[in-house]
Amino acid sequence: MMVLYLDAGYIVKYPLHFTTGLIIVVFIATTWIISKKITGEDPVWRNIHYAIGVLIIILYFIQAILGLGILL
Repeated sequence: MMVLYLDAGYIVKYPLHFTTGLIIVVFIATTWIISKKITGEDPVWRNIHYAIGVLIIILYFIQAILGLGILL
């Protein structure tokens, strides 16, 4: 964000790409917090952790497509 701001003078040139990246960061932080709550054989936190992990992978795929759309 700082490089774009220093280069172009604004942060959000591509709002969909920016928002998707921001959501990925939030979900990664959430997954890290949830991973601290996983203890023993508790399936609840493991299932939530797994579901968010799959969502993060899907969002990375979408982010890559958006990034390629910007570059090409």
